[in-house]
Order: sequence, then C-alpha cells, then structure tokens
Amino acid sequence: MDAELLLRLVIAHTLADFFLQPRYWLVDRRRRLWRSRWLYVHGAVHTALAWAALGESALLGLALTVGATHVAIDVVKAMAGRAGQTATWFVVDQLLHALVLVAIADHVGVLRGFAPLETVAPTRHALAIVAGALVLSRPTSFLIAAFMSRWSAPEVGDATSLREAGKWIGLIERQLILLFVLTNNLPAVGFLIAAKSVFRFGELKDTGDRRRTEYVLIGTLLSFGLAMGVSMAIHTFLDLAPKAAP
Repeated sequence: MDAELLLRLVIAHTLADFFLQPRYWLVDRRRRLWRSRWLYVHGAVHTALAWAALGESALLGLALTVGATHVAIDVVKAMAGRAGQTATWFVVDQLLHALVLVAIADHVGVLRGFAPLETVAPTRHALAIVAGALVLSRPTSFLIAAFMSRWSAPEVGDATSLREAGKWIGLIERQLILLFVLTNNLPAVGFLIAAKSVFRFGELKDTGDRRRTEYVLIGTLLSFGLAMGVSMAIHTFLDLAPKAAP
C-alpha cells in the first residue's frame, strides 16, 4: 500500500467533507436527495482534491471513482432522513468513505510495487500529523454533536458565557492532546484533564444542576477519549512505519 498516498487522500477527504462543504449544501441534499445540485458539486470537490492527492493526470479515473462513490454514499445517508444524522450513521458513512480511499491507495501501491507502509519517512510523518490534526478538529466535533443529539442540551443560564466557547475549548484540548502524545508527554495530558476538571466541574457543582453536569461530563470524556484514540493510533503508525534510509 502507498501509505503516503493514503494520508494525502485522507487529508483531501477531510478538507472536502468538513471544511469545504457549507451547511446549506447539506440541508439541500437532505431535502432534495439526488436532485440536489449541491450533492454533485460536493462530489466534484472530492474528485478535484482526490486527483490533486493522487498527483498524476493518468489517475483521473480513480479520482472520479472517489467522487462518484462519495455521492452514492451521501445520497443513501440522506435518504435515511433524521436517522441518517445520528452518530452511528456518521461513523458508518465515514468508514465507507475510508474503505474506498484504502482500496485506491492499495491499488496504486500495487501498480507502483510498494511494500506495506513504504514511502519517504519525513513526508509520511508530516502528513500523518496533519491528518490527525484535521480529524480531531471539525470531524470529531461533528461526531460528538451527533452523539450528544440524543439528549437535549441543557439551557445555559449564564449570559456572560462566550459564544461557541465549548466548541473551541474542545478543539484546542484535542490538538493539545495530539501534541502531548506525539511528544511522549503523557503526564501533560493528565494535567490538562485535571485543570479542566477544576475549572469546569467546580463551576457546575456550584450550580447544583445535575443534568447539565452529566451532559458536560459525557461530552468531555468523549472528546478526551477520541483525542487519545486518534493520537495513539498516529503515534503507533509512526513507530511501526519504516524509517528513511540514512
């Protein structure tokens, strides 16, 4: 498998699916399904970025495969209606997209005669870190939001709370966890958890709102858990991958 290509494809997919897709594209797709023009624009964006990731004009057919399968998977998810907006559907949807990318990277690796994980180490390491940082940003936020949607968010009574502060706190803490894990500084992860507990849960305890406390606790543990899982996976990948020749 061409591991470097797979990382480039993952980065391209993350950018196209979570950073270059306005919300109104999603709304229109859920309403009009396969008749939505934005569905095909979204597929074209995936095709273009996948082609750029593949890096060869001769591989346009594979880029078109990425775009076409993405459109097909997305329209099936949209047909599921509100059920398609759950965390389970989110995970299944992303796994199906990932399988397509893995299959393409494996196919190209066979064509190029690559051994498992064979590529230039410094480039591979940088791509892995970029991919991890992107996955732990908006994609993880979407997954947490989808999972937490089973409960209605408790009303926040403090009018002085910053707008979207919770989202940004979660994003920053996940990036810090990635940094700490990749630099083998696990005690700093514990310090981060303890610091957030002191400031956040001390405040919630004072309010006496058990429902809000449980809601925040679930979201926080999920955010930390996903961050640790992705970070450890990248750390393991970098440790197992062969090093560049001196």
